[in-house]
Amino acid sequence: MPLSRRLLHLLPALAMSGAIFAGASLPGKYLPAFLHGGVDKYAHALVYGLLAASYLFAFGNDLLRRSPLGISLATIVICLFYGGLEEWYQSIIPGRRPDRFDLEADMIGVLVVILFWMIILLKKSGPGGDDSTTKTPTQGS
Repeated sequence: MPLSRRLLHLLPALAMSGAIFAGASLPGKYLPAFLHGGVDKYAHALVYGLLAASYLFAFGNDLLRRSPLGISLATIVICLFYGGLEEWYQSIIPGRRPDRFDLEADMIGVLVVILFWMIILLKKSGPGGDDSTTKTPTQGS
């Protein structure tokens, strides 16, 4: 894939990272009320699931097919690192605090997306899938 196309594929991951950073930058008094009482864990899982999906997209189909386990692990590590940075960053924002349960919710979202992607990949590469090598019948048989 040309470099310009790779960079375009990276834009959603950068946008998600920026959105997460912006959300983490909000002082506690400006957080929406509906995010209290544990509902924020669902938001964490959703947002980090989207972050994982954007990184899978950034890696590209060719690399994903060649090294699904490696790309899955890289995505987990990237998202875990970013989630840890986000939680640390919140410790310096007024009215916010780091929460290991937020990081756990982040990883649940990441793992759900990766498992979903792996299931799709396995279905595609299995018998009768798009990537399987099927022989076409010869004419006249």
